Amino acid sequence: MSKFESKSGKWAPPSVMYTGIANGPLAAMGFWKDETLINEKNPPHDFQTELFSIGENSNITEWNIVNDSQVGPIPKWNATRSTNIACYWPICAWQDDTGTIRHFWYDYSLGWFETSFPNTLGTKQSGLGIIPMQQTFEGTSIFYQRDDGVLAEWWQPVNGAWAAGSTLDVIPKSAQLGAFATPRDDGIHTNRYILWQNTTGDIVMKWDDGPTGWKGPVGFPALKGADNGTQIACLTPANKYHSPMGNKTDMGRCYFQAGGAVREVLYANRDWTIVGNISIS
Repeated sequence: MSKFESKSGKWAPPSVMYTGIANGPLAAMGFWKDETLINEKNPPHDFQTELFSIGENSNITEWNIVNDSQVGPIPKWNATRSTNIACYWPICAWQDDTGTIRHFWYDYSLGWFETSFPNTLGTKQSGLGIIPMQQTFEGTSIFYQRDDGVLAEWWQPVNGAWAAGSTLDVIPKSAQLGAFATPRDDGIHTNRYILWQNTTGDIVMKWDDGPTGWKGPVGFPALKGADNGTQIACLTPANKYHSPMGNKTDMGRCYFQAGGAVREVLYANRDWTIVGNISIS
């Protein structure tokens, strides 16, 4: 694991955190602790990061990281060893041995829950992405690849039940997905972005940033040269019940492997730029 140091503006050297299955998936999400108590007179204190991976027994395992304190691994749910994992607090999605897309979520009063989406079979080792639809703690989109190759969405509207959402493009089988969201100018909704690697090896992006719906996919110079089969990870600002997600322009970042290194790229002003490489050795 490597941490970004805000004071120095640099990534710390990587350190060994724990040994999971080889080439296994990783997913992370974060939230302000004591979320339900946050208000103008009681600002948030510690930010907690949740890291999920697959252990040797094929269980999804959880790590809790607060400041420099780590607790884990904590065994959770059984999953297929080939699954991907995608998270955005308080929901994670994964795939079971039948190919069914499942998800678990956290309730502040009752703890963790787990269930499947009805009749939702993904292709083997389906890419997964999860992002908020609104700037406050309401509305979520989960993206996966159906067995016919179509990139599809399940979404949960505000105070509503999960339902089948958009069907987007036919993408390469088992293409890895990266997804992120940024605040929209209306102060309510988010701009949604989803990335995958196409048949030429380049990463392309599709996005929804207004009333006309999804646009793309489009490629960008900074997204070329990715290693074949690379994972794609992206950042989305945390949101809260009592205030919307931050509107910092430097949060639209994604990470993928290129030339054996982890490349960091930044999306701003409708274009991608290369920030640099992060050491993984």
